[in-house]
Amino acid sequence: MIIVNIYGGLGNQLFQYAAGRQLAEKHRTDLKLDIDNYKKDNRRQYSLHYFNIKENFCTPGDKAIINGKTTWQKLSNKAGLSSRKIYTERGPGFNRNIIDAGDNIYLDGHWQSEKYFKPIEKIIRAECRVKELPSAINKDLADKIGSVNAVSIHVRRGDFVTNKEANAYHGVCGIDYYVKTIRQMTVAVKDPYFFVFSDDIELAKVNILTGMHPVEYIDHNTGAEHEGLRLMYSCKHHIIANSSFSWWGAWLNDNTDKKIIAPVKWFQSQSVTSDIVPENWIKI
Repeated sequence: MIIVNIYGGLGNQLFQYAAGRQLAEKHRTDLKLDIDNYKKDNRRQYSLHYFNIKENFCTPGDKAIINGKTTWQKLSNKAGLSSRKIYTERGPGFNRNIIDAGDNIYLDGHWQSEKYFKPIEKIIRAECRVKELPSAINKDLADKIGSVNAVSIHVRRGDFVTNKEANAYHGVCGIDYYVKTIRQMTVAVKDPYFFVFSDDIELAKVNILTGMHPVEYIDHNTGAEHEGLRLMYSCKHHIIANSSFSWWGAWLNDNTDKKIIAPVKWFQSQSVTSDIVPENWIKI
């Protein structure tokens, strides 16, 4: 049994699921999701039920097994045979020990790197896709996206701006980043048609692409992140923010010729390193 702690927004949830799914597949065991965080914090919603995942929630008894609280385990612990196996992420960056971890463990972290689930990439691509039919407006948009050389642009603001700690740690991609990436994308892609996704769409309308290229601003999927993600991964190319949400929007795109531009500086601090951006993505 592999238990993975699920918390945060949709992008984080997908990373957490994918890391746990790889270990469950490796050990041919059950993956169980711990979603108790959403009982304590209602700022985010558990959203994985919209996807083709193997959804199996853990019980208090499952947690007791991992924590070494069963009667047999208490006796084993006294004998120096502790079975406690909780893996807590210490910081960003790929940790090989997680890939090599054994069965019956609890994963607590973000696990933001495709290296954690690269061995089962095909499985993750199939399971981390929205299973519900789109709403009428999203169906029309998806049809349009499929008919043009669609490029998604994600402008991530939200708590990266309003929360001082989040801003100091993550920062945001400035307008200069989007000017450079749009310029590069228009050279690399013929007849691009841009679709802009943002949690601050009014700022994006004023500052991103106004009057320069064919563009649509997606502003109707508030509270339905999965709908926005599906539209994003339906695009052919991507300009992403330092955001796990647009990371998945780009990664789940099956276009073999896709061009993805990502910020070279994923975190505000230069001292923070990570393995988030895949090597074959363009970094600016």
